[in-house]
Amino acid sequence: MDTATARCSVAACDGRSPVASLSERLGTGHAERLVPMLAEVMAGASWSFDEVELVAVTLGPGSFTGIRAGVAAARALALATGRPAMGVSTLEAMSAAVEDRRSRTCVLRGRQGTVYAQRFAVGGLPVTQAAIMPENELAGLVGAGDVVLTDGALGLEGAIEVSIDGTAVARAALARIGRGERPADGTALRPLYMRDSGARIGAGRPLVGAA
Repeated sequence: MDTATARCSVAACDGRSPVASLSERLGTGHAERLVPMLAEVMAGASWSFDEVELVAVTLGPGSFTGIRAGVAAARALALATGRPAMGVSTLEAMSAAVEDRRSRTCVLRGRQGTVYAQRFAVGGLPVTQAAIMPENELAGLVGAGDVVLTDGALGLEGAIEVSIDGTAVARAALARIGRGERPADGTALRPLYMRDSGARIGAGRPLVGAA
């Protein structure tokens, strides 16, 4: 599930393939809409919650209130089902949303002229840490040959607009597991911010540790 962006997205996935999914552009109100969407997606997949094997959620960066809603729901779901959980960053999910055999720089708009950005190699392996920076410094991060993926709010010439959804979150989580990371108990999920207000992680430090 993703609630860190303007969209509220949920997917039930069999591996990397979606079985049922919903994605709605809300702007606000993620907390109110998320639980009904979870129920709708599970019904659409004809799954019971006992069949869930992994709960995956975006941890940030993004909307503080949206992030908190998603993490709280993921923790509750993981604890209620006894299933493990995996947190990923919104930038990882953005990278996983596009199956493109090129390196990429993923960019999300921040506030007050800033952006969140991170580079990924071919195959999705992170090659830089996620960072917050002034928008006018972004060009110094983009590598030669990179495709630039954005949430559409920046208007960067040549960039590809990407909508993060639940399927992308699942793929990013499975990529972490494929690199040897282990899912954890739902209580391990924590919102991860990169702005000063309520921030737990500073600019230039990794967004997601061992989840």
